[in-house]
Amino acid sequence: MYAIPPIMLEQQRLKPTRSAAEDYGSEHPDEFGGVDWAKEPCVHVVLLVTAHVDAYLRALCSRVPHPDRIEVRKCRYTDCQIDAWLGEVGRRLRPRWQELSVNAWGRGRIDQGFGVHVFIWPWSDEAAEGVRRELAPIPVVMGAQGPAMFGGR
Repeated sequence: MYAIPPIMLEQQRLKPTRSAAEDYGSEHPDEFGGVDWAKEPCVHVVLLVTAHVDAYLRALCSRVPHPDRIEVRKCRYTDCQIDAWLGEVGRRLRPRWQELSVNAWGRGRIDQGFGVHVFIWPWSDEAAEGVRRELAPIPVVMGAQGPAMFGGR
């Protein structure tokens, strides 16, 4: 039998706080950038917004079960903006994904919140630059990711 890691236990305990933060953020789509976990100095919920950090912190702390475990950080992009970009990335890449060596794309962490990640395989600087050109002006983070292996190996 495996023990559940303490971080996961704490995240489970804070799930109502995270849900409340997600609900509150979704009421403000023009500034809401998502919700994430942080582990330092202790496990806590992070609300990401593009502006008015202090105002969101005050408002959110009055609405969550564990206000001492909430942090609000400034992010670069809104959740709605990322969703729109992901839709556009899909429209542009689906017809040519093999030709462009694209293996996957989706939402991922960036230095300030979340953004659009595109993975290619095999990696080459030329292929990455080709995908960036194909997707401009959408800001993307490029990475290498091999094909998923199921079953066998």
